[in-house]
Amino acid sequence: MLSGFIYGTWLGSSVVFVGAFIGAHLTFYLGRTFLKEWARKKVSNFPKVQIMEKAVKREGLKVILLTRFSPLFPFGLLNFTFGLSEVKVRDFTLGMIGILPGTILYCSLGSLALKVSNFGEVLSGRSDASSFISSLISILSTILVVILVLRSTRKLNQDSQSLD
Repeated sequence: MLSGFIYGTWLGSSVVFVGAFIGAHLTFYLGRTFLKEWARKKVSNFPKVQIMEKAVKREGLKVILLTRFSPLFPFGLLNFTFGLSEVKVRDFTLGMIGILPGTILYCSLGSLALKVSNFGEVLSGRSDASSFISSLISILSTILVVILVLRSTRKLNQDSQSLD
């Protein structure tokens, strides 16, 4: 939100995405290189974890996108865990697009907070109301996109559970 407040919706979203992208890949590669063998030894005693590992390997991009859309999964831990898995680097990288709806939403809210703080200027005639209205429309459309993505994610999740 702070990035949206400081830079606006689109530049703020870009800054957040680039930072998250770099951080995610650093964490991913830490898991992929330094701790992979240790984790394999620990996991070998848990057949259910091995089954989940095979699912991630087989459906990597789908699993990554589903977890990225959900705010329930901790971002850093997921990046590290995916690094420990056999997921393809390509799938991990493409899966980063899953953070865009939430990133844009939060940056829009931060930008809206700035606009609301400047709303007094609109009321007093010192600022243009059209920029405030266009920002509000932008934020509402972003919220709509997030709702649509969440609905499709739930449907994908239900479909994948029905296959089990």
